[in-house]
Amino acid sequence: MNASTPVILKIPNGFDVIGRVVQFAQHFGVSVTVLTGQGLISAVDVGYPQGAIPPPCVSTSFQKISFSGTYCCWNAASGNIISCFNVQFADVAGDVIEGRIHSHMKAASVVTLVLAVSTQV
Repeated sequence: MNASTPVILKIPNGFDVIGRVVQFAQHFGVSVTVLTGQGLISAVDVGYPQGAIPPPCVSTSFQKISFSGTYCCWNAASGNIISCFNVQFADVAGDVIEGRIHSHMKAASVVTLVLAVSTQV
């Protein structure tokens, strides 16, 4: 059986959003799904499909439009880890950028996330 509980996670300005979500999940030994969030982000390591040309970015902080993903680590010793985060954001010129986050996404303001936290019961 799997129980899921909503949790609000606030990430301070300057911290890695992905790192904080993973740290939270590992600390409490839970699976985490990011449902939604708000705040400014910067230094996003976004992957694009092979052959795609990344759009030019004219700003250093971006407004998140959508952020979702999952981190699941039921047994870290076995290497059984599932991690995938996707983001869609806009720069000051209104250009919308989206993609899978490779490694990090820095908070450029307080970033507030709504998580679904699951434990094995």
